Amino acid sequence: MSALVGAVAASVAVFCWLKGWSGLYPAVGWALGLAMRDDAAMMAGLVAGVGLAALREAERFESRRDGDEFQALMLLERLRQLWRVRGTLAGALDEMGYRSRRRSPDAAEQVLAEVADALAVRSLSLVAKVAGVVRRHGGDLDPLLAWGTGSIQEGQARRYARQVEEQARRASIKMLALAPVGVVGVFRLLVPSFYHALATTWAGDLALWATGATTAAATGVLSWQVRKEARVR
Repeated sequence: MSALVGAVAASVAVFCWLKGWSGLYPAVGWALGLAMRDDAAMMAGLVAGVGLAALREAERFESRRDGDEFQALMLLERLRQLWRVRGTLAGALDEMGYRSRRRSPDAAEQVLAEVADALAVRSLSLVAKVAGVVRRHGGDLDPLLAWGTGSIQEGQARRYARQVEEQARRASIKMLALAPVGVVGVFRLLVPSFYHALATTWAGDLALWATGATTAAATGVLSWQVRKEARVR
């Protein structure tokens, strides 16, 4: 292993640590390149591993956003039920355990706004903003809570309707992204003489680099799209 590959491996490890990403995928890619005893393969494995780590972290982010949205839905449904019983937003929030030490007239709205900021769900955030207007100018809070609940449920229904198509699309992109790596691995195992002849040329090194870069680019774009869609909650 050359000093350049070692420096890149160390940089990737530090980068993943700073980003909070799993270092497993770059480590596996580096190990496969090490098994091939080729610096270009190790570099390609590291680059591809970073792309896979980014995708894995994006999928975890999506899962957390789904959990936040579910919590917001449960909160609004429970808040609506308790509001009908207690008659005030402050009373409903107290019943749910969300109490404020403030004694200002808008203390309940501030508590709801803090919860909305923590979950970062748009429907809940809008409910928290409008609740103060309803209190100041009078009106029924029930339609607002019903709208917030319905808005989240509609979003979940739309995502569920396209879930099968979305999962199939992601699986296809992953397969296409990993296909170049698989082809190189097959040549290494089944036609080692051809692989060694290729790996000893400048064009071969460039092809190995392109393999890792292609995988990293495809998984990187997919991870960006997953995060973009997950933020819209």
